[in-house]
Amino acid sequence: AGEQLRRRTADGAWIHTSSTATAAEVTSLLGTERVVAIHLGAPPPPAPEPGDTPPGLDALAEQPFVVAIGTEERRKGLQLLVAAFAEPAMAHSDAHRVLAGARGDDSDAIDARLAGHPALDRIRRLGPIDDTTKTWLLRHAAALAYPSVDEGFGFPILEAQRYGVPVVATDVGSVGEVAGNAAVLVSGREPAAFAAALARAMTGAERTDLIAAGCRNVDRFRWETTAAELLDLYR
Repeated sequence: AGEQLRRRTADGAWIHTSSTATAAEVTSLLGTERVVAIHLGAPPPPAPEPGDTPPGLDALAEQPFVVAIGTEERRKGLQLLVAAFAEPAMAHSDAHRVLAGARGDDSDAIDARLAGHPALDRIRRLGPIDDTTKTWLLRHAAALAYPSVDEGFGFPILEAQRYGVPVVATDVGSVGEVAGNAAVLVSGREPAAFAAALARAMTGAERTDLIAAGCRNVDRFRWETTAAELLDLYR
């Protein structure tokens, strides 16, 4: 795929990326200035509240919880999150921790990290979830954890902000570009730092500010703008 991209670029093709962070990487890798960053639009308005709590989630309805949604891939950095759950800032919290997503290339390593985990009784690993369960989780979560190793855009950030859920994320790739000032961004991959950021977002004084800033941030991303800028690029 890389060679094909280089051939197409040499022939004069333009490249569209969904973030300026990715555009900078592509420009460097392919040695071309014909790269245009056009942001994606925000997710649709929140889905209605499910009538009933999805099966197996009754305990979560009565407790605050932090959720990570997505396939257990290495690039999603969930091992950092599991390690953060063992740190003092989170280990002694009554909050539950929820991993929601299908098994992937990082699942075996996550299995190993969870073995003997000090907060295992408050960690829920749901596996694949349907849209109803996802909606319920986003409507009730105290925070979304997004500990990625790299991101080309970060659509789940906007999805959480649309639902009024504070976001804690690693400051990598396009995450800061998309999240704006509406997320707690963590530099590096120290579990203690990520745990402290989660505690702040879930219970700290800045929680209300994060929610309000998130709602404003989502409005920056409009599909009408995406479509208009893509038309300009094609022309």
